Amino acid sequence: AKKMTQLSKILGLSHPPSYWRDRFDAWKRPPSDNEETKINRTAETIKNALKENEFLADLDLRVFGQGSYQNNTNVRLNSDMDICVLWKRKVSIGNPSGENFTLSELGLFPLDEPLEHLFDQFKDAIHTALIDEFGWLDVSRGNKSIQVESERDTIINSDIVPAVMHWNIHRRTDWKGTTPKKDLGILIIADDQSKIRNFPDQHNANGIAKNKRTGMRYKQVVRILKKLQNYINDDQLFYEPVASFLIECLAYSCHDKQFRGDDIFEVVSNVLRSIDQITADDLLASSLYEVNFIKPLFTDDQPWQRSEANYFARVALDTIGA
Repeated sequence: AKKMTQLSKILGLSHPPSYWRDRFDAWKRPPSDNEETKINRTAETIKNALKENEFLADLDLRVFGQGSYQNNTNVRLNSDMDICVLWKRKVSIGNPSGENFTLSELGLFPLDEPLEHLFDQFKDAIHTALIDEFGWLDVSRGNKSIQVESERDTIINSDIVPAVMHWNIHRRTDWKGTTPKKDLGILIIADDQSKIRNFPDQHNANGIAKNKRTGMRYKQVVRILKKLQNYINDDQLFYEPVASFLIECLAYSCHDKQFRGDDIFEVVSNVLRSIDQITADDLLASSLYEVNFIKPLFTDDQPWQRSEANYFARVALDTIGA
């Protein structure tokens, strides 16, 4: 099939816009009601499993969905759901602005043990609780998360992500004086001791706001772009897919006006042209942020590069003939 498609492109036989309009109309839709029911049932099953664990039962936990399922930008080919298990009483602190604050200024107390050791105990307990619920054959421990792949028809395969609270601290000065400002996020400590800081609540809130501002087009376009990448990946021999999270951030970085219009083909084309422009050089791309609008999108710490994002946009534009 790939060879036939490549041949048709060499001969100049591309699909007309009407073909893509029909595709995009199908791809823009959110999950079905049946999928939503499975999502909710999976989260509830995992919550109940954690409550049965002796170590976890007395902890102040927040269990919530994150990633594309939570943000309603998932596509049906994606089979896993991210569920964060957040230990709310344990806090890590980051000072991106280089400011120093005492624990008393922040209303915190020193930990009894190193955070890394406490986190290992926490993840071990979650792993045990999931094995007790699903059986050891359906549960596997990864570097950052614990995977559940159940044969139950009512359960979606899930990545369970242990985390503690993370505060990004900035100094804020106003008429009241100088006080610390906190960006509340989560910290994940992987088994290899690497640390990942995310801000899922801000991501979710900003995505909802942009979706409303764009007449509900933003999340439709994100789903379309993810589906389009799946199509390209199946279609082209040498295409290297980019992270779906990156696609969502790139769409968020486009001006709201790019999402306006009744013609879905033109809307998607305009968004892709905008992504192409804002990722064309390092200077423009350096001003871009993740959807949370806290973490820069292109830094040495990110697992992707600007050139990959630009390549995605150009291949996508070429694929749809825009």
